[in-house]
Amino acid sequence: MVEINSDELPRVGITKEMIEFARGLAAVLQVKRTRVSPSDTLGGAVGELAFAEWWYGDWRKNELGENKGLPDYEETIEVKTSIFPLRQNLHLPIREDYAAARCPSFYVFICIDVPSRREKQITPGLEAVLVGWTTGERAHQGRLANMGWVDSFRCFLTPVSELRPMSDLRAMVNDKIG
Repeated sequence: MVEINSDELPRVGITKEMIEFARGLAAVLQVKRTRVSPSDTLGGAVGELAFAEWWYGDWRKNELGENKGLPDYEETIEVKTSIFPLRQNLHLPIREDYAAARCPSFYVFICIDVPSRREKQITPGLEAVLVGWTTGERAHQGRLANMGWVDSFRCFLTPVSELRPMSDLRAMVNDKIG
């Protein structure tokens, strides 16, 4: 179980260079469903860079743009990022259409911790918090609910409290890819 107030949650500081790199790839990464929210494409890219920083120790070792249609890392890990104030009642959202198309072995939930839910500006100095992970199978069994402010779309939701701590992800991935 993940506890949001825990000091054990990995945090990656977002830098100007990370944001500029992500913006440079926005046109390549954006898909039709994310055009209603420009911050979602940027946030997703920054979340993947934060994961690369934590996983490899260098955000430049990312796989952005090279793996479209495939899991984000190690051919098994899909990173999902929300731009929201970090709090215990958040959920890992998996769009219903995404879940119907593929089921990665693992989902990692990252929250770009912004001061207000209405202000989704990603700026240097904010933190990307690696909240936790779950299996693809478990994430696709979550409660199905409508999400979004502009257009409503259905997502499978896994509560943060049901995610596993990031500290044991590496061992699980190593077991999977052997």
